[in-house]
Amino acid sequence: METNPLANFEERVMRGMEGRYSVPLPWRQNKRDQLKSNYYQAAARLRRLLKRLHQDPNLLQSYHEQILQYLQSGFISKVDPKTLNPVQELEYYLPHRPVVRQQAVSTKNRPVFDASARGEGCLLLNDCLETDENLNPELLAVLLRFRWNPLAWVGDI
Repeated sequence: METNPLANFEERVMRGMEGRYSVPLPWRQNKRDQLKSNYYQAAARLRRLLKRLHQDPNLLQSYHEQILQYLQSGFISKVDPKTLNPVQELEYYLPHRPVVRQQAVSTKNRPVFDASARGEGCLLLNDCLETDENLNPELLAVLLRFRWNPLAWVGDI
């Protein structure tokens, strides 16, 4: 396996029939085979989430609409119970939860998927994927540069 996850990136990008681009996950060397199914942990989290959502019908309805929108857009897919194998290797389910932001203009709540969900004796998906340098600037350095001069210019690209 290659050491640089971005090596041959252009060759691995595929474009589907609907025009959407697809890129394979940047697996760490020798980690892909160690990832086990997290079906039971994800199912338990889903049951707890549904129990919590049923306590707030408005949140349940809006979250359900968001999930349906993701499904219709092709961002997520429905698991066929007939082909379900809970312990199959390289079958990883992303647990999710709603994040509610009342001050948001467009979307008051949205699903957030958790690739760092901890399962018993299992590696996390995040543990098995390559990481690169943090592209976000250091906040303290940005604030210090901002205060360095009497005038500050701000722009948005």
